[in-house]
Amino acid sequence: MPEVDDGSIVVRTVYTGISSGTEMAVYNGEACADGVCFPCVPGYESVGEIIYAGKNAPKDIQGIPFKEGDRVMANEVRYFPDYAGAWG
Repeated sequence: MPEVDDGSIVVRTVYTGISSGTEMAVYNGEACADGVCFPCVPGYESVGEIIYAGKNAPKDIQGIPFKEGDRVMANEVRYFPDYAGAWG
């Protein structure tokens, strides 16, 4: 996974949606034509708690900085430099 830095937000996932058809297609190598192959980060629509928010991390939609302990929904997170983000 990428290094955590001052621009990072780290979320401990509690729940995530998965699509068994899509994730199994990726696992079986059937989705590689779309650029999504293992290693990848499966799942999407994650719900969890922020366990780290760097001082330069993105702010919420109202411009308020995220902080540790905030409960969040993280949809379509795709920044995984060395892995296919899948649906993040």
